[in-house]
Amino acid sequence: MSTSKYSTIEYEAGACFGSCPIFKMTINPDRTAVLEAEHFNFSKGFSKGEFDKPREGTFKTTIKETDYKKLIALLDGLDIKSLSEKYGSRIYRFTNILS
Repeated sequence: MSTSKYSTIEYEAGACFGSCPIFKMTINPDRTAVLEAEHFNFSKGFSKGEFDKPREGTFKTTIKETDYKKLIALLDGLDIKSLSEKYGSRIYRFTNILS
């Protein structure tokens, strides 16, 4: 198993003024991943009625070791601590970063 300096990797995408997918993805160092899909992740068109529907679901998987290693290599190539907390309306959070 790959070791990582990240205790958890989280990516969250919120609502926009259209049909942007609303979800939260969490990836753990044991390569388990959870996608919490709220709205517009699987729909093909925009409808305000989408918000009246129940959330789309929670999906769990284990990421292949080679894919996880690629992700970690990309993250390791970033200077995470120099990144902004927010970029527009999107929030990127890297939990428990060790230096």
